[in-house]
Amino acid sequence: MSRLLRVVCLLLAAGGFVDTYAANDSIRYVPEFHGTLRGRFELSLPEAVHRFQVRNARVSVNGNFAPWGKYFLQADLSQSGSMRFLDAFASADFARVWSVKAGQFRIPFGVELFQAPHNYMFANRAFIGKQMSNYRGVGAQAGYTLLGKNLTIEGGAFNLGSLTSHVRWNSSLSYAAKVTYRSNEWLLSGGFESIIPYGVRINMIDAALRWHRNRWRLESEYIYEHFTGKSHKPCHGYMVQADYAMPVKWWYFNRLSFQGRFDGMTDGSSGKPDASGKLITDYPERNRITLGATLGYHRTKSMYLLLMVNYEKNIYRKGYIPTVDNADCLLAELVLRF
Repeated sequence: MSRLLRVVCLLLAAGGFVDTYAANDSIRYVPEFHGTLRGRFELSLPEAVHRFQVRNARVSVNGNFAPWGKYFLQADLSQSGSMRFLDAFASADFARVWSVKAGQFRIPFGVELFQAPHNYMFANRAFIGKQMSNYRGVGAQAGYTLLGKNLTIEGGAFNLGSLTSHVRWNSSLSYAAKVTYRSNEWLLSGGFESIIPYGVRINMIDAALRWHRNRWRLESEYIYEHFTGKSHKPCHGYMVQADYAMPVKWWYFNRLSFQGRFDGMTDGSSGKPDASGKLITDYPERNRITLGATLGYHRTKSMYLLLMVNYEKNIYRKGYIPTVDNADCLLAELVLRF
């Protein structure tokens, strides 16, 4: 981090930063407002109980404050009925290859969990994105791009206290680093994350691969999670999913797609200790098969309506009795992006 700051200062002093953007008069300074609404009906099959939810009601504003600087604010007015403030950060680019970001945002680690709710392939995220590494933090991040912006290296340091209170003092930092390569069809990513959510340090390694051509999209990801001090056995998470889309002309709908996913994880923990100091196993070992279909009305790239139907089949160890929240289920979801 100190080396990066010295390089940035040298670039500024050399005047290259100002010259790079001096002739750019095409930047828009009018803020952009966007939103995502996800309304859901969920049926738990073993007990034949159901519920309606407003899974997300997200609003965001983003824009440029300079030719080289951007900002982003995001809040969820109803995350399954609860309000949460999610993101607030400013970022700056230097000489078109360096970037810095500061504020509250998602830690640079993983691929599946970086997809916004309006881009989910399924109504529910894979286990690796929901139970293993679903972290935002308050901190700073630096990035460097090369190979014509195809290769990106990111890293930062954060504190993972409550996102609604930033007054807690910390004796150690959480940090993460990520390397991503993108081409027209491929995305390859690897990362390392070290966090202390509840006093015990957790280290994670991630590897992901994505391929997209014409109507097909294939994705796979693996996360290894290690708990220091032998406080919990390591956790392995994995996911493979596919999507096939086609154009249609059904009433107002103009796109139909089919999805399939296999994901799973071994016994995992959020990092919370019990009275004896051992970490609680919050997430039981299981595999899951998810099948889905999505009917979409796409007006523009940033304005569309999706109707999603998913079936989830959970596979547990013999003798384990799942709760109603972890049982086989059928979901129908309406997603509006504007």
